[in-house]
Amino acid sequence: LCLVAAGRHVLTPGPGVVEVRWFPMDDTPALSADAATVLDYGRSRVRAKAAYAPIALQLLPEVFTLGELQAVYEAVLDHDLDTRNFRRDVLQSGIVEPTGEARADGPGRPA
Repeated sequence: LCLVAAGRHVLTPGPGVVEVRWFPMDDTPALSADAATVLDYGRSRVRAKAAYAPIALQLLPEVFTLGELQAVYEAVLDHDLDTRNFRRDVLQSGIVEPTGEARADGPGRPA
């Protein structure tokens, strides 16, 4: 089991492999029964581990917003999270620290 950020890792085909591509978890190509079982098991392990370990941090750059962190957790867990509770829990856990920087990517308050 390994977490790899798609934008930061080049996939290289091995011997006998013609093409390697990334696929969204909800849009994978047809898989054999064994491969589907392995994929489902990996997905359940990542979701279970995300519940007690800050694994989503491995998928983000060194500097990120809490909104970006929440989006990663929502993608991993496959459900929406309450923003206020998520931010409170993350800040109380001490796994992130403020950088003092602000980023305005759109309308509203900067992240």
